[in-house]
Amino acid sequence: MKNLNASQKSSRRNFTKSAAAAFVAAPLASLQTNAEVVNTETQTEEKNKQNQKQSTTKQRSQSKLLVHEHIPPLGVGGGSFFIELYHQLERISDGSAPRPQRYTAPNDTGRRYGDIYSIRVLTEVEDEYEKRDYYFPLGVRPQLRLWFQNWNGTGFDDITTSPNVVIKGGDTTIASQLLIEIENPQGGGPTLQRDPLHHKEHRKQKHRHKGRGAQGFRIGGWQIADSGGRPFPDLEEYGYDGYYLFVSFYNPDRT
Repeated sequence: MKNLNASQKSSRRNFTKSAAAAFVAAPLASLQTNAEVVNTETQTEEKNKQNQKQSTTKQRSQSKLLVHEHIPPLGVGGGSFFIELYHQLERISDGSAPRPQRYTAPNDTGRRYGDIYSIRVLTEVEDEYEKRDYYFPLGVRPQLRLWFQNWNGTGFDDITTSPNVVIKGGDTTIASQLLIEIENPQGGGPTLQRDPLHHKEHRKQKHRHKGRGAQGFRIGGWQIADSGGRPFPDLEEYGYDGYYLFVSFYNPDRT
């Protein structure tokens, strides 16, 4: 993956809009990715709204019962990288490169993290944010993959091949079922550090990336993949000024 120039960004943006519009009009069961995609820019015609309502109302209502707002959505974003969530993260046994550090949440009965239910993406495009929502039926078990880009003084470096962060829900090898895999920071030590000055009512804890160098970095791209790390077609984007993402989870204590 590499940075996109202006013409490539415009082309990819138009393609993504077209793809999302087609997803909105299609029945949920027929999608290759098993994901329902809602683009607030393209979902403007009444006909599309009616098709969406008829094909997904039952699925959405059933999913909401399983989610039951048991945990506020986990949020990630920033000019560097941060995670906001209800629980304070705990570092567990290390894994392997390129994301050796592994974090989870405490085992909080009734507030555990089942499979990912939805991912909301806010893309910073020029002077505005574009919003898209992706919904996943129970059993799809998607994971969110993120790439970082370092600032080199005149521009951002190319994106690396392997993602720098992977966020998973429904990991039954961990009591809370939340698993976050992330790279090592520059200088060693824990990658994620708790922000003691963060005080939000619902996402009570904020953890920041320790750093990748003096010049700074940003989230340069995202991708949604299946449980084996195989990307879903067209559910990715990279090269824009900024991304904020919000991840909601099914409630494993209700499924």
